[in-house]
Amino acid sequence: SDVGLWRAFQIAFLLMSIEGVSNGHEPDREVVDLIWFPTGGGKTEAYLAVMAFYMFHQRLLMQDSDNTPKRDGTNVLMRYTLRMLTTQQFQRAASLICAMEFLRRNPTQHGMGEIPGKRFSLGLWIGSAASPNDVAQAKTDVGKFRQGHIQGNPLILTECPWCKAEIGRYKANTPPRGVRQNQWNNMRTRGISDVNAEGPLLHCTDGRCAFGLENWEHWIPVEVIDERIYKHPPSLVIATADKFAMIAYRPDAGAIFGRNTVNNEKCQTHVPPGLIIQDELHLISGPLGTMYALYEGIFERLCSYRINARWIKPKLIASTATIRGAADQVKSLYARDQMQLFPSPGLKMGDSFFGKYARDARGKLLPGRLYLGIHANDYGSVLTTQVRAFSSALFRPYAFDANSRDPWWTLLTFYNSIRELAGAKTLFDSDIRSRLKFLFNRENYPVDNRRNIPRVEELTSRLSQTEIVDMMDRLSIRYDTDPGRVIDACLASSIIEVGVDIDRLSLMGVVGQPKTTAQYIQVTGRVGRRWWERPGLIIMIYNPSKSRDRSHYEQFHSYHRRLYERVEPTSVTPFALSAIQRALPGALIAWARQHGTANVQNLAVYENEIDAAHDLLQDRCQIIQNTADMARSLQELTRVRDELKAKWRLNPQMWEHFPH
Repeated sequence: SDVGLWRAFQIAFLLMSIEGVSNGHEPDREVVDLIWFPTGGGKTEAYLAVMAFYMFHQRLLMQDSDNTPKRDGTNVLMRYTLRMLTTQQFQRAASLICAMEFLRRNPTQHGMGEIPGKRFSLGLWIGSAASPNDVAQAKTDVGKFRQGHIQGNPLILTECPWCKAEIGRYKANTPPRGVRQNQWNNMRTRGISDVNAEGPLLHCTDGRCAFGLENWEHWIPVEVIDERIYKHPPSLVIATADKFAMIAYRPDAGAIFGRNTVNNEKCQTHVPPGLIIQDELHLISGPLGTMYALYEGIFERLCSYRINARWIKPKLIASTATIRGAADQVKSLYARDQMQLFPSPGLKMGDSFFGKYARDARGKLLPGRLYLGIHANDYGSVLTTQVRAFSSALFRPYAFDANSRDPWWTLLTFYNSIRELAGAKTLFDSDIRSRLKFLFNRENYPVDNRRNIPRVEELTSRLSQTEIVDMMDRLSIRYDTDPGRVIDACLASSIIEVGVDIDRLSLMGVVGQPKTTAQYIQVTGRVGRRWWERPGLIIMIYNPSKSRDRSHYEQFHSYHRRLYERVEPTSVTPFALSAIQRALPGALIAWARQHGTANVQNLAVYENEIDAAHDLLQDRCQIIQNTADMARSLQELTRVRDELKAKWRLNPQMWEHFPH
């Protein structure tokens, strides 16, 4: 068994990070650590280990008399850009938090002694489209779930993070003997109990599990309702990058940063988060990165606190498998000049000590992912190419031994747009099925012993959060355990670019060259993740009518041999004039709502806070912006601030858009 095993670079990264996360006065606190490792290499486990150390360390510091606020609020923030990535990492982090909470409850299980403070918990903060904003909405959604009007669990979890027991609806439609139908409708969910004072809460369906008893101390330590996250700030909060803008609309969200209202005044009651994790850093670029970076000045100060007139900033850890020009991007995003790449490049391309090319006993390179490029210019349409290629890919695994079919049974296909995906869906429903029938006839297979691909699914942003979770569970079903439920083909959009970590998948089709090399690497990295057991096969179908696809086909060998070298540098310009005009008002108001001490209609109080936020962003602009653009950017910062204040004086009712 590989339970409890760590890779060398994961242990090294934990040891390297201890100084920076445990002591806010150390120079390493200012360094942005960037984990750069290929897809599937174990980056997530590396920073999860650092997070666990930091949360334990903060609790143990509560025993010291350093005259700082309490340390059992939110300790760590994890920020993502895509719902798919957030969902996958949420499931992993939930298992970690359950393990930490188990140790806190059972101090005899470890050598640290009793751990002070409240329970360790995890919060998922990603918006109403994915999880309920308040308890009332959660009760409504759970009621619909019990009635069968909602397919997926509105509280996200489909299994216990600790023992994997199923959470969800009973599959039976009729009540057990002795139970009335109306009673049965109210109890048709497993693992969700409604507590009037707290709302719907999650617990394990197995009474023998450590999180299976229905009392407060034994609930699963996971919060997915925004209102409860503000009321009980979790130790670890996972959020999408855009969700943090909600602090301008919801002053209560300041509880995540340790800020609470005491005697009608906002004050720091807990130490703010001291560790920020930014996974897939390469995605924080372009327009998103530009808006994100302008808000970052506000978020960083909210995560900082003073000791002896010195600001203690949070430690920043980022990770990615595809990036170029990382130092410039880090400076633009975080206004920090120091960036440490880990692991550092070795003396040899094939051996950096922590990572090396896999070879067999004779020293020959082991097979990894195999890219097959198809450019069928004699066909009238690229749709015909898809029919021929994908039919063959679905037909051939049927000839394998039953024990060898699983990795190749599910075809994961990627499309650059929803429009192209929708057109391909009709191919799988008609043309590809007809082509499969022809192939089985040609090979003389008996009629009752053929594959019909009845399960063709879609994985796009059009799915709800609960449907995405359900789809991930279905993609994980193995052929050798339940062949009747295995998905035959999954048609996906860019939502799978990061976050789909399903080891059983080894077969993929890509239709049309993705927009960037980074996206190409990330998308094709979803298959062949267990390379030491079996390689992955990527069928790359080029469109002859597109000159860019034709160019990539002509350079197929040279391009793929130096794939990581072709990653494009990213661009982030937070203090460009257009970015200031669009994002500055929101950033200033976010700061004001977290520091105002009077009614929202009291303009004088907010005016002072707006000036303070403006000065903070001015200092940040001088660090990030180059000399040529700085004067114009600073002038625009001041102009937008003054314009915003003038609008308040003319129209005080604008505050109605920002409720208490």
